Amino acid sequence: MSDKGFRKDFPPDLGMSPLSIKGWFERVPEEMKLDLTAISTPRMFEDGQFLFHKGGVSEGLFYILSGEVRSSSTLADGSEVVINLFEAGTCVGLSSALDGQPSPTTCSAYGQVLTWLVPSKDLQALLDFKPVYYRYFNALLLEWFRGTLTLMEDQALLSVRARVAKRLLQFAYIQGEECASGIRIPIKIPQEELALWLGTTRQSIHGQISDFKKSGWLGVENGYLVVLDVKGLCSCLD
Repeated sequence: MSDKGFRKDFPPDLGMSPLSIKGWFERVPEEMKLDLTAISTPRMFEDGQFLFHKGGVSEGLFYILSGEVRSSSTLADGSEVVINLFEAGTCVGLSSALDGQPSPTTCSAYGQVLTWLVPSKDLQALLDFKPVYYRYFNALLLEWFRGTLTLMEDQALLSVRARVAKRLLQFAYIQGEECASGIRIPIKIPQEELALWLGTTRQSIHGQISDFKKSGWLGVENGYLVVLDVKGLCSCLD
């Protein structure tokens, strides 16, 4: 993961657990990297194509090489809730790959996505042969769990304004690219998508983003959002 100097301007308690998930593969022992690579095969997905569905059993562990994967769930009334957007360097499908049980979420490609697939049967065989690797997968599952608890807490305790500001700050921190005017978020996320993520309406998202622009905290360049004032957005969380 490249060092991004602008991260020093972000409060340490902002909640950036996805970063530790993203760096997981780099932190495992070299022998484990080689073993996982040896049993993986490349899999390409086009925009909107499903990696696996909620209630189904994942083929295995998908490590994202490029692109983003959208994780979502459908509620009893048929409405959809977007849970997260996993970027390159993260992986999905682990819980189902480890225990063979139905997946708790649906994952689909957000744009074109290239992955390595580690099939469940091969992963299980590797773990049976080298059970010490379980500790690294357990660490990854715990990071996911902490991240999910943070999302639940935000949904319950933060206002819509604070949730929108925090999500934009997270995207900037994790995926942002420094540019002349600020921090460019290099993915185009429709306001409908943000509304699904944050449990609100597209109109509310539109109103908050418009307000952030008027305040000089957020801009748009070539269709991409740019965070112009980190401290300004952070003030929404007080």
